[in-house]
Amino acid sequence: MKEHKMNATSMVEKLIDEADAYGKQGMQYYSMGDFDNALTYYLKALNIYEEVCGIR
Repeated sequence: MKEHKMNATSMVEKLIDEADAYGKQGMQYYSMGDFDNALTYYLKALNIYEEVCGIR
């Protein structure tokens, strides 16, 4: 049981890391003035955060 719980925690951490990476990529595009791509990556991050937090 403990192993299963750790795997679930690891999965959530991996998803949060992925969302953080998308957010950072969005910031890079934003700083270059590429607002369409910035929005695309911000939304990818937001979708993951909503999924992890159970917001829908």
